[in-house]
Amino acid sequence: MRKMAFPLSCVIILVLGYFDYISGYEMSFSIFYLMPILLVAWFKSRPSAITVAFFSAAMWLWADLAAGRHYTHPLFPLWNAAMRFMVFSIVVFFAGGFKKELELQKKLSRIDALTELPNNRFFMEQAEIEIKRAGRFNRPFSLAYIDIDNFKKVNDSFGHNRGDDLLRLA
Repeated sequence: MRKMAFPLSCVIILVLGYFDYISGYEMSFSIFYLMPILLVAWFKSRPSAITVAFFSAAMWLWADLAAGRHYTHPLFPLWNAAMRFMVFSIVVFFAGGFKKELELQKKLSRIDALTELPNNRFFMEQAEIEIKRAGRFNRPFSLAYIDIDNFKKVNDSFGHNRGDDLLRLA
């Protein structure tokens, strides 16, 4: 999907522009122009998404003018297109930020904050993948487990800070 996001978005915008044109300027298609912008913002880079935002604003301008929309001043359609581009750009900015934050939270949910090692969630996800792979190829599956016996005694004797230090060293 990542490779196809930009060209697919351009095709969607062209189709939207055509339907926007044939339906006339009285019917709004504004929300639909966000779809290809969000697609590229999610799967591609911010500059690519800004390009699609510009293309969407330009296509919307073309559809309005080609459908016969008349303005009281010749600069108003350009102003409207610029404002649409700015709104689309804001959407790109927030969509990109949301994706980065989501990826960060996904990463943090799989890493132990103390040791910075993979945690139980990560282990369970990887184990499921490996179990399915073993089943697919009809191969055996092995698992090793290490347990630190009596670690509670370290915390009780030397305190939790020392126990945490020991865990970080391991």
